[in-house]
Amino acid sequence: MNLSFINLSLIFLLFTTSTSVSGKIFSDHISPDFTASYLTGDGNTGTFLVSRNNTFKAAIFNPDKQQTSFFYLCIIHSASNTIIWSANRDAPISNSDIVKLTGEGITIFDKNGNSKWSTPTLKSQVKKLSLTEMGNLVLLDQFNHSLWESFQHPTDTIVIGQRLSVGSSLSSASSSSNFSTGNYNLTITSSDAILQWFGQTYWKLSVDSKAYRISHDDIQYMTVNTT
Repeated sequence: MNLSFINLSLIFLLFTTSTSVSGKIFSDHISPDFTASYLTGDGNTGTFLVSRNNTFKAAIFNPDKQQTSFFYLCIIHSASNTIIWSANRDAPISNSDIVKLTGEGITIFDKNGNSKWSTPTLKSQVKKLSLTEMGNLVLLDQFNHSLWESFQHPTDTIVIGQRLSVGSSLSSASSSSNFSTGNYNLTITSSDAILQWFGQTYWKLSVDSKAYRISHDDIQYMTVNTT
């Protein structure tokens, strides 16, 4: 797959069993009840789920090998090892903390059983968690209807097939090894795309010399094409 994506840091340079098994990597989806940690992933990268053709992987990942308490639930583009999404960016966990999939959704627990991150209350029970070939992590009900998607909760990256709706933002990571929310934001409004630093606007798509407008209708979303 020829992947194109926008990572915010680059902009600023302008489950089927009840328990996880050590070393086991599932393909396409997993079902409740499922539990994983870095220690019960593949033993090397923390990977526990891959998309059907291995384009993306879900992993409990540590970007800084020197830190044992900076692990994140991530979606990673396999070929480039680019992290396109992280769940608990502002609440990192240790290598022994767990990610649990139940009928209620996804929850990340620390070793004391405290919730560090979770999906919101859902309208029906979860039947499975799927990782698509576009890198979208999706909770599905018994009718394969989407209950929750990572694409609707972007962090610092947008990929082909993903829409950044009006009112949503990409926020930079603090550093390459610390995924906590940084100080740069790309926000989509009904009339523009705006880059801000500490809340101060320093760039707008509407005034960029390379941009051109083909319609005066309100903007609905931003997406990335393949060119």
